[in-house]
Amino acid sequence: MRLNVFIFLLLISSAIFGQEIGTVYNGNYSLKLLKVKHHFEIVYSDIGADAKNLENSFKFSNKESFYDILMEGFAYSNDHQVIVLSDKETVVKFNFRKVAGEVLFYLNHHNLKDHTMGKSTFYKKEHIKQLFGNP
Repeated sequence: MRLNVFIFLLLISSAIFGQEIGTVYNGNYSLKLLKVKHHFEIVYSDIGADAKNLENSFKFSNKESFYDILMEGFAYSNDHQVIVLSDKETVVKFNFRKVAGEVLFYLNHHNLKDHTMGKSTFYKKEHIKQLFGNP
């Protein structure tokens, strides 16, 4: 009986919170890609948060466009930033930095409506490919 209840709750929670497409880790920090109803969501560990293990998130509608923007960012050898308005109230900055000969990525996001901000840790190109399920 307990097993049936557990399975039922697990199925309900996955339907409510969305389908996880991928997760990558850099030490204690994570970056997750979720499919929630008709949009996608990035959930990341905020390295600037006072509370331990605080996660922030933002939504976007097109997974392929988002992936293409990230992969194009890794193609440049100079440090640069790409700014995207992910929805009407969220600005996301994709930052690319060359460190020890390798281009790394981190993101900053700012929700204009509720004035929340966040920053991820650095991730490699291989992390992003894995996150999106692309080898």
